Amino acid sequence: PKTGSDLTWTRDSGDTDSLTCSGENVLTCTYTTDNNSYDDSGQFTCTGYNLIPDDPGTELSANVTIDVNVVKGVEVELTASAEEVQFGSEFTITCIASGGQIPTYLELIHTALDDSTSTQLVLYDKTQNVTPSDVVVDENAQTLTVIYDDVTSAGYSDNGVFTCTSKNVASQGKEVTNKQSIDIAVVKPIESTISAPSSVKKGNPLDISCTAEGYRPPTMIKISKDGQNLVVWDDLGSNCTEVEFYKFNCTFDVSTSTSYTDEGNYTCTSKNNATGNIETFDYSSQEVQIAQEVLVTLDPSSYTELDWGSNDLDLKCTVEGGLAPHRVELDTSSGTTLTWTSDNSTVSTLTCVGEHEVSCSLPLSSTAYDNTGTYRCTGYNFLPSDNTTELSSSTSVDILITRDVFVTLTNGNHSSDHEVAVGDNITISCAAEGSKAPFYLQLDLDGSPVMTYDNGTVTPADKSVTKAGYSLGYYYEVPEVDYASGGSYECSAKNLALGSIEKNGTKDMLLTIVLPDESICL
Repeated sequence: PKTGSDLTWTRDSGDTDSLTCSGENVLTCTYTTDNNSYDDSGQFTCTGYNLIPDDPGTELSANVTIDVNVVKGVEVELTASAEEVQFGSEFTITCIASGGQIPTYLELIHTALDDSTSTQLVLYDKTQNVTPSDVVVDENAQTLTVIYDDVTSAGYSDNGVFTCTSKNVASQGKEVTNKQSIDIAVVKPIESTISAPSSVKKGNPLDISCTAEGYRPPTMIKISKDGQNLVVWDDLGSNCTEVEFYKFNCTFDVSTSTSYTDEGNYTCTSKNNATGNIETFDYSSQEVQIAQEVLVTLDPSSYTELDWGSNDLDLKCTVEGGLAPHRVELDTSSGTTLTWTSDNSTVSTLTCVGEHEVSCSLPLSSTAYDNTGTYRCTGYNFLPSDNTTELSSSTSVDILITRDVFVTLTNGNHSSDHEVAVGDNITISCAAEGSKAPFYLQLDLDGSPVMTYDNGTVTPADKSVTKAGYSLGYYYEVPEVDYASGGSYECSAKNLALGSIEKNGTKDMLLTIVLPDESICL
């Protein structure tokens, strides 16, 4: 054999493991090999020996030689640096083709995952003189080797099947073809991206969009608000759109007309099975604020009359806006300003509650003239899109405390019938108050006017009437009274009260003039 180790058979020793012979005059020997290899190729020479009868001492021999070529169909070995490749990383594909005759053809192609396209990456065809330098030819080992390392940043397009095909000429000049394939998966942990406005005007629609991307494809996408699930999609095919390869977009209509309850933190969460089929999660969040320019309302909203002694009025000022109002000012009828701030930066003199709708209240007593007047409420806020420009709005209302005219008639400490000694001094006070303020006041003595005030005109003109707020007053002084000063005094007044209806009031007092106790009658 080619190895040079002879195998011998004699009639005395018989067969060996590799060589068996049989026959008498015609001896047939068979050489058998197991798992022949290229080493078994070469020249095999068979030599036979015998003796002839007429010369038994002379050994005769003869031989014949044949060439044996061990041939092998082409074999392909295809390997990858990794069959699951991280998105963005590099990987290599190695194809080694071998055969009894050195392969004459090698092709490496990539077929996309959806079987839609195939791309030829490497072609070696010796018969066509296509011999690229990246294919290494080893004549001794009878191999072709290619290492494909063009992928330095793997993407979804690199997913799919890589196939290496090779050919050679084997037994009796017959061409043999073989190929091997390997699946490559470019895997990527899930990535979630939420698309939502940072602010939306109250009353406008609000849509939240969630995009999930990753190989393998997302198996679940959900949208939640402040930790509470709004919608969960497990069947992406029927609820979401595949906008790109393994990139799904799902949209949820939060509201067609937003309110402040739609404000909050929205989160998009998705999951998939990535490297090693391990489940991965990712989430993306967006804070959504409801924007509203400041609005101010008062209750009551229009001119209101409050009857004296009736139930007190709770004046309410409501300030609405988004971002939430941060300051409220209430100008009262007395000229003072009550203030509330959301951050307590000033000492609050106004009671307010709420966030986007701040409600402030001010109790008004129906027995206080000073509560009559104009009340103005002003609210301040910012919009989410501009937190430096302060916006404001205000509204006002007139409140009138109405009281029927109230008359008092006194003489010093006396407010009822009494006696006065001749020669004493008296000061009779005729006064009236009410809201609206009295416009008429008159003091009579026994039916005759002492003084009359009528809408600013005093009769007699030398008399003086005092006006103070919601009251009129006249003081009638008599030094050293005599009997003529006695009699029936009456103080009467008029005003316009609730509903501008004229109201009248009177007060009577009998003043009797008497002699002093020490008087002597002659």
